[in-house]
Amino acid sequence: MIAAIGNLIAVSGPDDTLLFASPGPRHDVHAPRIRTFAYDVGSTRRAYRVRRALRGWQVAGQYSVVDTYLGTRDRDGLLTELVGLLDAGIDSLALWQPYEQRRYELQRPNADNECSSDPALRVHDFPPVGNWVFAYDVRAASRLRAVHRIVSASTFALQRSVYWLRSSRGEAALLASQLLQIVDRKEDSLWIYPLRHPGDLWIVVGREPPVLPAGGIEGQYLPGTSPARAIVGARKS
Repeated sequence: MIAAIGNLIAVSGPDDTLLFASPGPRHDVHAPRIRTFAYDVGSTRRAYRVRRALRGWQVAGQYSVVDTYLGTRDRDGLLTELVGLLDAGIDSLALWQPYEQRRYELQRPNADNECSSDPALRVHDFPPVGNWVFAYDVRAASRLRAVHRIVSASTFALQRSVYWLRSSRGEAALLASQLLQIVDRKEDSLWIYPLRHPGDLWIVVGREPPVLPAGGIEGQYLPGTSPARAIVGARKS
């Protein structure tokens, strides 16, 4: 299902045959579902290897943020492969599971809406959750600085251009509205993911001690790890 929110598009996985196969039963925590990876790699060679590993599972992508459609076994296998490709002292890797497989995406202008004014952002269309991931790819340096200044004031940096916001849906919608005043719909990309709870966000590789709440996606942790070790660390930028 694709639902418009102002000039954002909410992409829901369960019935969206354009992007994703139909997932398994909602009560089955092992069923395939949307799982999003974000990476920040300091080496061109390692970055290429990470992109190659993710390419076979990718259903959508934005710069260094990749949506995949995986069950828990494939997720753990891919995580193991990615961790083996990264330098834990330099690189970072994050993984999250969006609430109800939703992603809110900046709508590109087309012949029908290019000249029309953007409708107001409807707060009630955001789900009633308290955790969000904002990811953006802004091409112009001036816009990038402006977006960074606004986002960094109320969020925690997971990676460059990837931020975690712990707030109400109203505050998330307000932040989205502010960003929409800056980004260029023709050139830039803005993705917003709602999360059911902080445990749906893993910082798998990072340079600093853990700062996020301990937890794992749907109560599942990486093989052989405890919740505290599953989240290795996050770094500010």
